[in-house]
Amino acid sequence: MPHRNCILMNAQDAESAGLHAHQRVTVQGNAGQMPDVEIIYGAVRPGAALMFYPEVNAIFKAKTEVRSGTPAFKRVPVLVYGEVS
Repeated sequence: MPHRNCILMNAQDAESAGLHAHQRVTVQGNAGQMPDVEIIYGAVRPGAALMFYPEVNAIFKAKTEVRSGTPAFKRVPVLVYGEVS
């Protein structure tokens, strides 16, 4: 990864959404958004994406697992969008 302000995505997922490698996008979670995030193509299963912690924690309000008290940050939905041209 070239830096920490990026999202690792499956190339087919990105392209089917009209996005492309190295494009700067906004990633929206349930508690906020991160602008100017670079798309990096990688070996990620379709429908999934990866970002760095703790940076990305700021855009999520995670549910807490009752028994362990651990926030559930590993599987959360996001919206990834770029500027409309």
